Order: sequence, then structure tokens, then C-alpha cells
Amino acid sequence: MVFAGGDWHTSESEWQTVNPIYDTTGNFTGSEIWHLDALNDRWTRLRPFCVPGAAQPGRPDTVTWAYDANRNQAYMAPGFYGITQGVSSGCGAVEGWGGYTFSFASRQFQGPDAAAGLVPPPAGWGGDTGASFGTFDPVNDELIRVVNGGRLERLRIATLTWRTQQLGLTPTWNPVSNRAQSVIDVQGRALYFLDAWGDAGGTCCGGTFPPRGPALIKVDLNTGATTAILLPTNYTQPTDQSQEVYLVFDPVNRLVFVPNNTGMGNGLLAGLGIYHVDTGQWEWEAVPGAAYGSVWGFDENLGAMIGIGQRIWGTHYYLYKYK
Repeated sequence: MVFAGGDWHTSESEWQTVNPIYDTTGNFTGSEIWHLDALNDRWTRLRPFCVPGAAQPGRPDTVTWAYDANRNQAYMAPGFYGITQGVSSGCGAVEGWGGYTFSFASRQFQGPDAAAGLVPPPAGWGGDTGASFGTFDPVNDELIRVVNGGRLERLRIATLTWRTQQLGLTPTWNPVSNRAQSVIDVQGRALYFLDAWGDAGGTCCGGTFPPRGPALIKVDLNTGATTAILLPTNYTQPTDQSQEVYLVFDPVNRLVFVPNNTGMGNGLLAGLGIYHVDTGQWEWEAVPGAAYGSVWGFDENLGAMIGIGQRIWGTHYYLYKYK
């Protein structure tokens, strides 16, 4: 597991007081990159928070962070960078706004945009009200974002060409997709994200559309077809539409996990949804009170889901293995 972006206290305490309004709470410090070997419970810092004279994104917070195994690099793109509020890291790094690559060989950022071999989408990167998440498709060699309003954006890395598609299931559907973590099923050629609010329905465009509850959204990466898979009745909606919602894909058992957070890492999970992508069946499990987080992913070495990043004081991470 490799962590970047977000709010945390850095390991370079000498820079923690340069911008005290922001740094004492750890805001916008995600240019520091860490690797977690959960099998051996070992952390390795891959890059410091601040490298004088080096290119780095300008205090990345909610950002695309996607791994490209074809090139052994990761992509970071806005979302929200603290530099837009005039906040620098204070050490003389060359900080900017836009798309960056991070090389795992050199452990350096390149960017923004053209300097990283990237181009912005036709409508621009936007902020975290546009897209806060992204993923990478190694088959099509594409960086993928789902932008607020349900717009799919796909960048072909080899040709630096974007293709976009509106994912509207009905004219009255308006998913809060910028707050929804997307995951990819490479084998099944599908992208998933969570529509935590459903479709209110109504009369539009010469037709009447029925309401629909919260759903798991599936996008066929071959055809572009979009399907809404209703969530179990156990699902509890977040407190409001500013809250991030998370998914994890388990490629071993071919499952989509829905850690049912209601407060973006501030407290208990309401349960764990488990969707079998090949059979279309749901399971639902209770979650121990201690296990929650605001960052979720899958560790293929362990064959387990990881939850980490409590927004109240905590120094734990949690593992879940499906059996």
C-alpha cells in the first residue's frame, strides 16, 4: 500500500510550523509518500514532505492517486491542492498545480502537466468539487476520473488524448461522484463507484422518472453502458453530501467492498457491504466498533482489505480478509 495526498502530520517537524494555521493540524501535507508493508507491519518513507529545489505538487489534499504498473509510476492530479489558498511548504520546493507523475524508481515527482507528460482534461482538472479520486486501467493504458455530475473522463497515456462520456442513467440523476472513490475490475472490464444518494426522480425532458435509492454504479469499460445496482436495505446514507464514500475491489475473490461510513472516518461503520461481481449477489456483515477509517484499499500480498486514517486521534490500521 502506498499513501499520498491528504492531511497528516509529516515526519519533517522542522516544516510543521512554517504555515502554522495549516500545519499544526496536518492539512495539505500529502506530498510526503509512505509505503506500508502490512504483512510485516513495516513503514517506509518513499519521499519527504518537502524537497528544496525539486518539483512537487502544491500541498495535495483530495487528489487522484493512481498506480500505472506499465511504467512503475503513479499519477496525481487535482482535486484540491492547498496552493490554491496561497499555502506553500516553505522549504524552497518548486510547487505547482496540475497533473504530476511520481516515479517509484527515482522517487521523484515530475510536473505539472506537460513536464509530467500529461495534459489536462478538456474542461480542466477542476478542484475537489470536480473529481477527488481516480484510477488506472492497464489494459487500455488510461487514467480514469469520474467528475461530479457523472461525467467519465479517460486519458490515453500513450497518445495523451482524452475521451469523455456522460453517464446519465436518467435525466434526473445527479450523483455526487466527486466524493465517491472509484475502483476498477480489470479482468471484468468494469469501473465501480457509489451513488450514496440515489435518484430523486421527477418530471423532466418530456418524461416522468421514478425515484431510486442508493446504488453501486457499474460502468462497462468496453461499451460505456452504465448500470445502477441497488444497495442492500442495511445501507445507511452519510450525514451529508460533503462526505466521501469509499469502495475497495478484491481481485482475488472478485468482490466490491462497501465500508458503510457515515462520517468520512470520524466514527463507526454502519456495516460492510460485499458485492459478488460475477453473480450479482450481496452479503452484509457487521463491523467491530474499533474498525473504521478514511482511506481504504486492497493489499494483494495479504489478500485483505485495509482501512486506515481516523479523523480523530488513532494510530491503527485494520485488516479484513474474506473467507
